[in-house]
Amino acid sequence: MLEERLHLRAPHPLDPAVPYQVVGGGQRTALPGLPPITARYHEHAFMLCVEGRGQVDIDDVTHLANPGDIVWLKTAGRYAHGCAPGAPGWAYLWVGVGSGTGLDAAHEMGGAARDPVFAADLGAEIRPVFDETIAAIRSPSPVAPALISAGIAAILAEVLLRRSRRDGLIVADPAGGRLGALLDRMRAEVDRPWTIPDMAGLAALSPSQLHRVFRKQFGVSPISWLRHERINRASRLLADHALSVAEVGRRCGYADPYHFSRDFRRLNGRSPTGFRAEHGG
Repeated sequence: MLEERLHLRAPHPLDPAVPYQVVGGGQRTALPGLPPITARYHEHAFMLCVEGRGQVDIDDVTHLANPGDIVWLKTAGRYAHGCAPGAPGWAYLWVGVGSGTGLDAAHEMGGAARDPVFAADLGAEIRPVFDETIAAIRSPSPVAPALISAGIAAILAEVLLRRSRRDGLIVADPAGGRLGALLDRMRAEVDRPWTIPDMAGLAALSPSQLHRVFRKQFGVSPISWLRHERINRASRLLADHALSVAEVGRRCGYADPYHFSRDFRRLNGRSPTGFRAEHGG
């Protein structure tokens, strides 16, 4: 089984030049008897099962992951994953992507919300991609952002190819792609004081339609989605110790440090200062 390793990634000056913004990666072994992971990190998580057997629950439906399988989760919604009953453990590699062009639409097209496990096909060939992407997350190299994005693109291509071989890619965004465009805009302008009318206007929907379609697609309200996105971004920025906690809050849409600290503690279980201290001082 794998020794647990967590690598958080600080923002890089070249991040705007690449399509995928990775927040971290690493390896982990879920042991029998440990509680499942349920925390909402508000990112796309790609997990490669290396050894043992995992259990992934989404909307009260259980899915099992075996060696070579790739699990694709949107961690903003309700989920749980851990060691499957009767297994000696579940070892996996993982990469978390905070944002990326077309990721939400691809997640929907690939049917990952209904079936997040992409069964082993070319598992022996995809392991090096995970290894190299995680190594690039740790690297200070100026080309690291490009290497990381290339790795995510390869993983994404692999999962969609596996699903396409199984049953074809047939599902589309119920809002005709407008939600994906809205999410991209909100991520790009996370510091903007967003309102529901702003969001609805960009999606060409009424406020009530936006609420209904958004909840059906993501399981949360637009405001809750935005709050998670802001705190997810803040978690990354806190790794850059050149920024004060107040400045991190401002860059994530919080003019009031008290409200920033309150939301951060509510979603992460500790204050921004405490989170920073736990991840390198």
